[in-house]
Amino acid sequence: MNQKTILCVDDEINVLRSLKRLLRNEDYQLITANSGTEGLAVLAEQQVSVVISDQRMPEMTGTEFLLQVKEKYPECVRVVLSGYADAATILDSINKGAIYRFLTKPWNDEEIRITIRQCLRQYELLEENRNLTQEIKLQNAELSKLNQRLEDLVGKSTQSLHFSQEVLANIPIPVIGISAEGIIVLVNEAVDQMFPELRDIHLGSDIKDAFSNEIYVTVSDCLSGTKPAETDSLDVFGKQVLAHCKRLTNGEELRGCVLALEEKP
Repeated sequence: MNQKTILCVDDEINVLRSLKRLLRNEDYQLITANSGTEGLAVLAEQQVSVVISDQRMPEMTGTEFLLQVKEKYPECVRVVLSGYADAATILDSINKGAIYRFLTKPWNDEEIRITIRQCLRQYELLEENRNLTQEIKLQNAELSKLNQRLEDLVGKSTQSLHFSQEVLANIPIPVIGISAEGIIVLVNEAVDQMFPELRDIHLGSDIKDAFSNEIYVTVSDCLSGTKPAETDSLDVFGKQVLAHCKRLTNGEELRGCVLALEEKP
């Protein structure tokens, strides 16, 4: 894990020296600044995890400084160090979200160590949350791309399906699709044109109710696998036709068959 950095800002050199002595053995880098302006300059140069600022400083108070830190570097955890006399001002800043913790002067050494560790843990939690949010954004962006690709593929597949259906509908040879259960699922336009008697065929009709026994036997033999692909010469409503029947499977699963009726010359 990268070493974290703490920035302490106070216009009193003795206070900064005391903090350095107190925190010299802690597992983080400690940087000091003598004013809010100097503190902002430090923040512009390097990443800081926690900012501790005195409240009463000339030119810029601690709360004014930390408010700028919040606006420019919101990832920093902000702590103000001051006496009880400034409590009302500091409480208002806490309510506005500019300050995470308030430490009093004079401070308790152990309290300030614990507070800084808690602030570092808060920083790590916020960092983890930012990383997770960014990861979710990237994943959502990738998912959006995949969804778009899928929509494009579905669109192309739908167009191809419509084109295939259009081609099948306009083939000049009567074609009938029959399910594995012997139910008519497709009838193209050529069936009506060549055999007006079959115009009353409805999708969902049973093959044995729509056609002669000869065609029913041909289709049944094809579906059962007795003759998975055959061509029979049949009489269909007084016309001599070649009935081409082809069994359709998906691996070992029977899907149905396709029946094409070609009028003999």
